[in-house]
Amino acid sequence: MPYITIISDWQRGDYYLAAVKGKLYSLVPQLTLIDITHSVSAFNSRMAAFILRHSFRAYPPGTIHMICVNTLESSEYPYVAVFYKGHYFVGVDNGIFSLIFDDKIDNAVYIEYSATTTFPEYDILAEAAAFLANGGDIHQLGEPYVNPIRMQRFLPSFHGNTITGMIIYVDTYGNLISNISKDYFLHKANNQPFEILLDWGYYRIHSLSQHYDKEKYGELIALFNSVGLLEIAMVGGSASDVLNIHEEAEILVRFLKEEQRKDNNTLLLK
Repeated sequence: MPYITIISDWQRGDYYLAAVKGKLYSLVPQLTLIDITHSVSAFNSRMAAFILRHSFRAYPPGTIHMICVNTLESSEYPYVAVFYKGHYFVGVDNGIFSLIFDDKIDNAVYIEYSATTTFPEYDILAEAAAFLANGGDIHQLGEPYVNPIRMQRFLPSFHGNTITGMIIYVDTYGNLISNISKDYFLHKANNQPFEILLDWGYYRIHSLSQHYDKEKYGELIALFNSVGLLEIAMVGGSASDVLNIHEEAEILVRFLKEEQRKDNNTLLLK
């Protein structure tokens, strides 16, 4: 039984999702359709990439992922189909694939189509996804696509004694997810005490927590989440709302000399 997932920025209950689903079911009657989310901010390819990057591997091999975000027709950004790690992806290559995948894209094709459309998710992407779901060969969709567009990935930097990172995603609970990975953090920490700074140092955290529910209600905590990224959370509340901090805000991790410790709660990494 074929699987198709859909991620989109259709948040207001328009007819788009219903029409696309209806077409897919008409073309692939035995299809299993899965909604990843339709709450992506309008045209926010980076947000869609983050969600898909950390979710697509959970689906069975052969799953087809429709990326219905920022899909307007453009001579600069083509419609493409990609095969990566046993999964298929259809969407517009505006650089989004470079944010989803760690490796170079080696198996991709243009999606050939004949008519101009204002609803490419219905007229182009759904057709391509259904073709693949019915067992079609990806290389029959079009010519090889060999020069994928690369979008700049925001990576943390290190200078002196400080990691400079960025909040790249705010989840439903208002947790602030940064681009600082656990491996990067531990490599730079070298068993030193530290402090995590937000809002130009107005908010400071001196320890890492293991779980959300082990700290006091309303306390601001830092932890590494399930995908291994440094996250700032407020127990029982929204860190984003309370601190008024959102995506693209700066986050710093400053490693301290012994005499610079702020309190006895500073965590010594082991």
